[in-house]
Amino acid sequence: MEVQRRSVKSNMIYNTLFQVLIYVIPFITAPYVSRVLGVEHVGQYSYALSIVTYFTIFATLGSSTHGQRIIAYNRDNPNQLNQEFWNTVFFRIITTTLSIIAYLIYLSLRKSVSLLEFIVILNTLNVAFDITWFFQGIEDFKQTVIRGLIVRLFGLAGVFIFVRSPDDTCKYAVILLGSQLLGSLSLWVRIPQLVGRPRYRIHPFSNFRDIFLVFLPTIASQVYLVLDKSMIGWITKSDYQNGCYDQSERLVRVILSLISSISTVVLPRVANLFVRDQIDQAKNYVYKSYRVVLLIAVPCFFGIVASAKILIPVYLGNGYELSVPLLQIFAWLLIVVSIASITGFAYLVPTKQQNVYTVSVALAALANLIMNLTLIPRIGAVGAAIASIIAETIGTTIQISYCVKKKQLELKKIFLPSWKYCLAGCIMFTLLLMVRNHVGTNILGFMLIFLIGVISYAGLLIIFRDSLFLYFLKKVKSKVTHK
Repeated sequence: MEVQRRSVKSNMIYNTLFQVLIYVIPFITAPYVSRVLGVEHVGQYSYALSIVTYFTIFATLGSSTHGQRIIAYNRDNPNQLNQEFWNTVFFRIITTTLSIIAYLIYLSLRKSVSLLEFIVILNTLNVAFDITWFFQGIEDFKQTVIRGLIVRLFGLAGVFIFVRSPDDTCKYAVILLGSQLLGSLSLWVRIPQLVGRPRYRIHPFSNFRDIFLVFLPTIASQVYLVLDKSMIGWITKSDYQNGCYDQSERLVRVILSLISSISTVVLPRVANLFVRDQIDQAKNYVYKSYRVVLLIAVPCFFGIVASAKILIPVYLGNGYELSVPLLQIFAWLLIVVSIASITGFAYLVPTKQQNVYTVSVALAALANLIMNLTLIPRIGAVGAAIASIIAETIGTTIQISYCVKKKQLELKKIFLPSWKYCLAGCIMFTLLLMVRNHVGTNILGFMLIFLIGVISYAGLLIIFRDSLFLYFLKKVKSKVTHK
């Protein structure tokens, strides 16, 4: 069956919704869960999930990114599309099985094992059934959003209905991870219409070399994201520090998922254009993506730093005071990770330069490990947060420097169009600091800060006559008028 291709704009909207959906359940439930479970039980769940995530990473290997890319390369060839789909599916089934066995062996070596540590296996099991990479490869993001939304709404309801006390931490894990698994299973309903049955000869390891090359930067980036929480637990022995770290990072990751989703949309389009030798057109998509992510990331960065002292008590409640400085530190990730998502994931990977991507992420991971060992024993979770932003900045700098040095991308085309966002963000930040001390630490105070930030930033961009922002306003106005 011929795959219907959607526009980049349409896919960007759908994938943004999907990425937000991944985080939106924990985001919506966080104020409730943080109060019902308490910071220590949140920390226990965060630590258990961080350990099983190592095994989940090996279950995935680099198959998600590779699968998305190989499907994008072959979406116009039904026979090859069918073959590559099933090769990737069976590869993930095998690696998931081996990873679960390895995790069970790890648990058997422990002196005592909690029920929670068994439940989080669902996180690894999901890899075998998750086929979002296929729909991303054919640029059909609508399916992942609609089906995922329905399933996860049930999960959202389940948290509020069944999680009532600190003793319900295991129920919380089952609901959260179980809804994720059901969302993956629901996507298989569409597969018979798009892909034929598996052929007699399936070669799950035929693309192992390419998958492994993608896996190297994946493991480096994912491990040091998870390593922070593990090392906080190992070194500080404090569920409180892990709980504060997890909640502040989660807040930033929700916003970051929205921004970074743009790179997921751009990757298959750039990969397809690269295969057809339309390099200049591919670069145009990349430059536009830089501008879009910075339009969103810059005000979010300044807004979070300015409002953290009000946001944390309102959002998480009492007992999360450490999350305030952590959130302010993590806010810098919005800038550097957004840029890296375009440079590395949307440009280097689809243009088959993942070796550069690998080196940059590996060096960043090494820097993160060294700084964690140095800073966590001294300043705990704050040290881990500082290590993360320095590591991400190192990785992003390496990627940008390589592309500019090789004259593949131009520095001025990456940053110069976004100067208005930085100026507007600085002015907005100054205004918020002036207002912050005169509003209460309550929901009304936060809403006032939020509205002032949005109105001032948007107003400044209108005054500056920013073409991209005015374009979006025009589109919104036309949609509203049309209705």
